[in-house]
Amino acid sequence: MIQKFLNIRWIQVKRSLQDLTVFHVIALLIILFFAGINLLSFVQKNPNSAPIILGTALIGITILHLKRPDKRLINIVARRPLSIFGSEYLLLAFPFLLILIYLKAFLFSFLLILVLMCITLINKDLGEIKSVSIFSKYIPSNAFEWRAGMRKQGIIISVFYLLALAFSWVRVAPIIFLFFGLAAISGFFVECEPLSILLLSRDTTPIFLRKKITQSLRIYAIFTLPILLLSMIFVPDLWYVAPIFFVVACFNIANFILTKYAFYHPNFNVGAGSILSQLSLLGSIIPFLLPLPFFLVIWNYFKAKQKLNYFLSS
Repeated sequence: MIQKFLNIRWIQVKRSLQDLTVFHVIALLIILFFAGINLLSFVQKNPNSAPIILGTALIGITILHLKRPDKRLINIVARRPLSIFGSEYLLLAFPFLLILIYLKAFLFSFLLILVLMCITLINKDLGEIKSVSIFSKYIPSNAFEWRAGMRKQGIIISVFYLLALAFSWVRVAPIIFLFFGLAAISGFFVECEPLSILLLSRDTTPIFLRKKITQSLRIYAIFTLPILLLSMIFVPDLWYVAPIFFVVACFNIANFILTKYAFYHPNFNVGAGSILSQLSLLGSIIPFLLPLPFFLVIWNYFKAKQKLNYFLSS
């Protein structure tokens, strides 16, 4: 049973990759190669980074487990659903486990496996948890992506925001928490709205995209700028990190929106098209990936403009 489910996952991955162009595949391979080199360099320069590696793996997999839509189906269909969840999460965590073993952090390696097994016992979906976000009442009514996203992931984003605020005096800590929050925000823009909603706008395509992007950037800035300013005050020797992160984050948000409309189809889930967007998130924390969000914004703007012109004109 476990092997069958893993085979299904492999088929899903192959189908997603088949939707990518040759350019996207080459870019993906190059990014993964340099990301691996950069990660290895970071580990070698920071031999005490085991807690960061452990925390990154556990936060990412916990969010994945809470968000996955097939949890209830697997619990009903599979004879041993916990074994299936555990096998998938061990595969995902395997690179992190190798890094911990390389660092000789055997206790952290054991903790990683133990907590992963505990995560499989969580039988709640984010949709089943009443999401009371600290941001919701400040979001405009016409920003439907943000409102829908906050209903689904408001708790997680609020937790990351409060952690960033609480640890704003710690070096780089608020940037890391805001990065995870930005990763959650990327999920707001993977579902395409119905054509009837798109046609409600009577603006031209450039004005429509500009309004979408500026509105999202305004919402994001309201909540992140205070934390980044506190970080600059508490850690003055790294003052430049906060503005760089904010600029790159803004380009990433613009890219999330443009990617959605570059691959727009009514009621369509932008899956394969968002892979590069997800990788561009790493540009917020990995220096050599800094240019990627800028290039993707330019690339996807023209694609989004062409796609929207087609739907709006027809």
